[in-house]
Amino acid sequence: MPSFLQSRPTSRISRAGSIAQGPNRFQTLLDPTTSTGWRFQLLKLTILVTIPITAIFVQNIVSLSSITTQLNRRVELRDNIIFTLGLNKIIHSLQEERGSTALLIGSEVNVYPLVALYDSYTF
Repeated sequence: MPSFLQSRPTSRISRAGSIAQGPNRFQTLLDPTTSTGWRFQLLKLTILVTIPITAIFVQNIVSLSSITTQLNRRVELRDNIIFTLGLNKIIHSLQEERGSTALLIGSEVNVYPLVALYDSYTF
């Protein structure tokens, strides 16, 4: 048998305080009545609690990022709609003015009395 596969004696302190050797050195980690075992059990519990909390934290960050992106898109869409409605009013007013001008020019009416009437009207 190769030398690295042979069990090497290692020391550990048992509950009674004497030094123990052999392949049972990991029993100290599994035995919660020893100080090392107690620390190892505490570490395992801490890890078991930390993993789900970290997963929920990451999930909430991803959800918050997604919600923020959607909110930004909605705000941009709302601004575009408001801008479009303003342009709609401007274009409608220009079309009404163009129609009135075309009607006035096409009717062959003397426009000077109408201009005088408009000038005399005070706002």
